Amino acid sequence: MADLARVEKNKWGYSVSQVDEFFASTKHLYEEVEPNVTQLDIQNTSFDLEKNGYDTKAVDAALRRLEDAVVDKLAVWTTTHEGEQAWVAQTEQLALTLVPRAKRDERKTFERARRFMPAYDIKQVDAFVDDIVRYVNAQLGLGVLSVSEDDAPQAGEYTSHGVEALTFTQRKGHHGYDEAQVDAFLNRVVEVLTRMEASERMAKNAAEASAEPQVAPLLIPVDDPFEQAYQQASIPSIFESLDESASARTTRSAEHSSEFSTVSQDEEHIFSTNFPVVEPAAAFQVETESSTSREQSTSPEVDTATDSVPQSFAPEHKPERGSVGSERTSVNYSGLMDTGSIRSVQFHLPKLGDDDE
Repeated sequence: MADLARVEKNKWGYSVSQVDEFFASTKHLYEEVEPNVTQLDIQNTSFDLEKNGYDTKAVDAALRRLEDAVVDKLAVWTTTHEGEQAWVAQTEQLALTLVPRAKRDERKTFERARRFMPAYDIKQVDAFVDDIVRYVNAQLGLGVLSVSEDDAPQAGEYTSHGVEALTFTQRKGHHGYDEAQVDAFLNRVVEVLTRMEASERMAKNAAEASAEPQVAPLLIPVDDPFEQAYQQASIPSIFESLDESASARTTRSAEHSSEFSTVSQDEEHIFSTNFPVVEPAAAFQVETESSTSREQSTSPEVDTATDSVPQSFAPEHKPERGSVGSERTSVNYSGLMDTGSIRSVQFHLPKLGDDDE
């Protein structure tokens, strides 16, 4: 991996080929839909040492980050397909496997190491086992140990990364516990703590997703006092100018509203004015006797309403032939929309006879 540092040529590190092969295969499994790689698979991985290899601390840190990612994916998968209660139940069942070691007699928590073999300090290991089991019991509410307020550890005292970095004083043979058994117990503790931390991360992500977005503050704190003075002086002036602009727009809107009201009143006065009805001209009221007699001979039944023309259709002055200008403007057509008169009037034009020619 290009992002992993390598030690100097004369120093020992993890095998480059083994590390690269492991991360490549693990990445392929991690990218699958289902969680096909487990945290235990990562914990049981070991690499050979070689000169100019990868830095052991850098590889171990990458493995710890990979464990967190694997457990987070497993948590999401389990809660989605089996429910949150299933994930909690699995975590509690895993935590209960730590309890039997804490219930053993003092200095008998693990088996002693063989003669001349490396071992862990007995007193330090016993103290850790007792504390971590009480901590997990209090956090998950297992109810398997009686925890008093004085004996209960503080919240957040143990983390998965902290336990992985934990070290004990080195002993040899029967003067200490077998390292393989203690390491296996530590791996189980890391599994439990990682699952607890994954649950906390899921709850935090859900709370952040449901929270409303916060508005960023307008004033950004800066170290330069002159810049602070500039921000404090300029930004309020912007708000004042915006207020003045809004006030000006309100004033102009009120002026336009008053002008429109004046125009509306003038229009209302125009349309509400009662114009005088103009009397019809005599030219539309008189018919010659000859035309009347010929019309009666042609149509025996004549309505009496044809003898008169409605007043609304008569202009005030009949314009002369070829007249223009002011004479046409004096005509009043205000009664042209009298639909009742239109339906009741029949027009008969006089016919010209031989005598009139």
